[in-house]
This record gives sequence, structure tokens and C-alpha cells, in this order.
Amino acid sequence: FTFNNRIMLEDQRVTALVSREVDIDIGSAIKLNHSFISTKIAQSRIIGLCRDGHPRIKNKLSSEQWMAEEHIVLSSAETNAYLPEKLYGLSHQRNIRYRSNSLLNMLYCIERSDFVMFFPAFLLKHIPAHLALRRVEIPWMEEDTLDIYAYIHSKAKNDERLERIIQLLKK
Repeated sequence: FTFNNRIMLEDQRVTALVSREVDIDIGSAIKLNHSFISTKIAQSRIIGLCRDGHPRIKNKLSSEQWMAEEHIVLSSAETNAYLPEKLYGLSHQRNIRYRSNSLLNMLYCIERSDFVMFFPAFLLKHIPAHLALRRVEIPWMEEDTLDIYAYIHSKAKNDERLERIIQLLKK
């Protein structure tokens, strides 16, 4: 199978699915299209992520403190489709210090710096325990969620292997 293995804008994701360049695309919501099937695999609260021992960040971040910190972002993924409206509205005003297509690189960078990033809470269980990172609550984002979907081409709707992958992702 070919997964969407790079950060793509929404139109690129749709094209890759319709042309069957990818077998499965996992990410935020994209425009509905009769050529593919979507399955919601997760809905997650948004938290902040920083290193243990960050000198300014305690357990909660106000919007003012969030804006004052230096940020890490997932490269071109910062489009309206990926971010809740509140966070997207602030994204252009932040001091973005580091961009990467690699989440692992971002996690190591946070561990070794005073940078902060927003993070879907449901992914915390996948962060290696040896990384000295911690979650930070963002009270002004409590009502917002990040929804994650799996998309497959409609011609693959009976593919048991893809269905198994989707079911594993839901767990």
C-alpha cells in the first residue's frame, strides 16, 4: 500500500486519492468527493507540548503566553483545514522558529529547546517514553478539537486489508 507520505495541501490530497496515487490518506477533513470514502478515526482535544523543565511554561498556557513563546509547526500543514479556527487565526502572528515535515524531528527539537507546539492529545500515547516532553493545557482551546480521517478510493471500499488498517487506526 502507498500511504500519503508527505505533507500535502488539500487539493493535492484530493488529487492523490482520485488518481489512486495513494491507497490511504490519513489527516484532517478534506472536501467531499464521490471518488473516495472517508472514515473518522479520531477526534482529539488540542494541548500544548513543551520540554520538561521549560523555564516559563507551567501546567496551563494563556493565549498571551502562547503567543509570546517560540513555536514549532508542521511545515505546510498549517492551513485552515488542519487547525481549529481559533488557532488558525493566531497562527500568522506567532514567532515560528522551526518548521519540519518530520514529527519525530519536531519532538526532539522541543525536548532540547524552549519551543512549544500544539499537539493532538490522542497522539500522546505514541510519544516515546524516553523523551522528556510534557503536555500543557490550553484552556482557551478546550472547546475545539482536531478531527482525523482516513480516506480511501471508492473502488477500494471492499479491500479487507485497508479496512483492517482503518480499524487499527481507530484503536
